[in-house]
Amino acid sequence: MAKVKGPLFSLSAGGKLADTLVYGDWKGIDWVRQYVIPANPKTADQQEQRGFFL
Repeated sequence: MAKVKGPLFSLSAGGKLADTLVYGDWKGIDWVRQYVIPANPKTADQQEQRGFFL
């Protein structure tokens, strides 16, 4: 993750850009990071943990 020194395109950056970069702010600090596709493991242990939330 990298800190943004200036706002993207002179606007307050926030959100996702073309499934490549994600922009946002946290406690007044602007940040940008690479978009990561969430993993969806279907192991027995993971399914058991998900069952607790249903």
